[in-house]
Amino acid sequence: MAYAYWYPGWHVALCCFDAREMSPADPILWWYEPKDPNRLFYPGLDAHDGNRPNLKRLVDVDHTLIAGCTTERNAKGWGSPGVGEAVYGNKIPETMAPFLPDKVIGMGSTREMMNGDWYMEIANLRDAKIAFMREPPPKHDALF
Repeated sequence: MAYAYWYPGWHVALCCFDAREMSPADPILWWYEPKDPNRLFYPGLDAHDGNRPNLKRLVDVDHTLIAGCTTERNAKGWGSPGVGEAVYGNKIPETMAPFLPDKVIGMGSTREMMNGDWYMEIANLRDAKIAFMREPPPKHDALF
């Protein structure tokens, strides 16, 4: 119910696993049209106890956030330091290739932070500026 309230009309992928069985994490990739045309959304709520995410708690964050751009290759900043070549370990099927960038920017975050999701302003992406922000869900104080 919390996700339906926080994100009405959104498609949600809820990843569930047993944290007691530690194994290497696999990446998750989304391609989507942003609900907000001015910023990208990166799901990042954490709940390591089997309950819905507690938005008033600090959580151990171990996230790697990456952004790539297929339409802005000649935009300001995409030839600057900090922009990396995307290297794929396997041959990319022709049907997938249009959805994958050849240049990316990103950052890792491994520390304790307030629970929340990640965002990046589209203007920062166009300039290849690594500027991810962490915020609680919309309407987070109204229901819980």
